[in-house]
Order: sequence, then structure tokens, then C-alpha cells
Amino acid sequence: MSDKLETVAPQFPVISFENALEVARAVSEAGGTRTDVGRSVIASRLGSSQKSGSFIQRLASARSYGMIEGRGAFHLTENAKRYFFPTTDADRQVAEMAFLNTPAVFAQLIKRFDGNRMPSQDMLANVLHRDIGVADEWKGRVAALFVRAAAAVGVIDSQGFLRFDANQRTADSARGNSSAEHPSWPGPSPDAGPARGSLIHHGLAPGVNTWVFSLGGETVRVETSDNLSWPLWQKLNSYVQVLKPSNKDSKK
Repeated sequence: MSDKLETVAPQFPVISFENALEVARAVSEAGGTRTDVGRSVIASRLGSSQKSGSFIQRLASARSYGMIEGRGAFHLTENAKRYFFPTTDADRQVAEMAFLNTPAVFAQLIKRFDGNRMPSQDMLANVLHRDIGVADEWKGRVAALFVRAAAAVGVIDSQGFLRFDANQRTADSARGNSSAEHPSWPGPSPDAGPARGSLIHHGLAPGVNTWVFSLGGETVRVETSDNLSWPLWQKLNSYVQVLKPSNKDSKK
């Protein structure tokens, strides 16, 4: 495995997305933005031995995610630089999605299931084994790692659908417009009056706001980041307009 590590990143990671990020963070903190960092330095920062199997797996997985690159010594990839040293609000999200799509096996899963509800992990494991060629002894672990990574990146919605392309286009758009001035944030209309229904606000996850409004047995649910940018608000507003009923008197 060590020889393989020195030449090409494996087709799938064998540790979690978060664990691989710790490796990349160690490289970043050791100066890996500007120069190569030796394996012994990385291992020391992680409290590990550079010859241990677990360290080699972590290093290989960080390469598989496209977070670090090099031979013998390693440095951050451009996407990792974007993640650790963002210059726009959307840089980290763009980098995270690039990490998820870098392992060859993960890219195939994204291509196959994007826009659809994700199957159970058992079914996903069988797809990996039968259709993509992942060894039987690895299929379950790889399936679990993909689902966990996709959830961490935020591309699996509350209904279990994989929304990679939609999230990528939104992030790219936000990043491209980040230098524009943000107009005043739209507030509620003073003529709107009180709403007849129940509105619940809670944090689904760190940095995420969830709004649930129920009325007459129907529910609207919206999830946003804490600091929703103006370009994302425009996207959301456009989507809401698409959902507008054709006959406003059909339901009251």
C-alpha cells in the first residue's frame, strides 16, 4: 500500500471525510500551503507513527479526497487551499464538494444517483460491488463512508435525495457573485399582518437554520445557513415563485 500511496491516490478512501480533513489540516499547519511537508512531520502532528498502517490509510485517504498531493512529502491541493484559506463565503462549500467528487468511486455514485433518493446502505453496497467493482469485503465500509461524507458536505436533503449538481451550481453562483455589493436584506412586508399558522425555528445542525410553517394540515420547510448570502436569497426567492399555485383561490 505504501508504494501505491507514493504514485497515485486510491479510487476510494478508507477513512471518514472528517478524519481525512484532519490530515490536510496537519499539512496546512505545518506550512503545506507553500512547501512540501514530510511524512514524519505530518505523523507527529497527528500523534501517530509514520510507519503505522492507520497513518498510511489516513494519508492515502486524504490523497483520495484530493486534499493533499505529493510523493514522499505532501502539500495542499488548490481545493484544500480554498477550504483552509477561503477568500469568499462560498469557497469552503465549493472545496468540500470537490473533495466529495474526487475519489473515482464516489464520482461514479454521484453520477448515478444525483437528483434521486439515495438507496439504503445495503443496496448501495451491492451497487458498489456488482456495478462498480469494489471488493466484497470493502463494499459496506465504502457505502457508509460515501453517505457520511455526502451528509457532511450537505448534498443529501431532508428527504434523502442526493442534490450534488444543484448545490454545486448554487455554490459556484454564490462564489462568482461574492464581490458584488449585497443590497439590504429583504424583511417582511409591514402590510403582511400576522400569519395564521405555526412557525417553528430550530438549528438542525451547526450553522444551519430550519424554518417549518404549518397551516391547514400543510407544511413548508426551509433550511438555510446562518449567513444566507444575497445570491442564495435570490435563488430561494426564484424557487418559491415557481411553486406558486396557479389558482390562489383553490385552497385557503
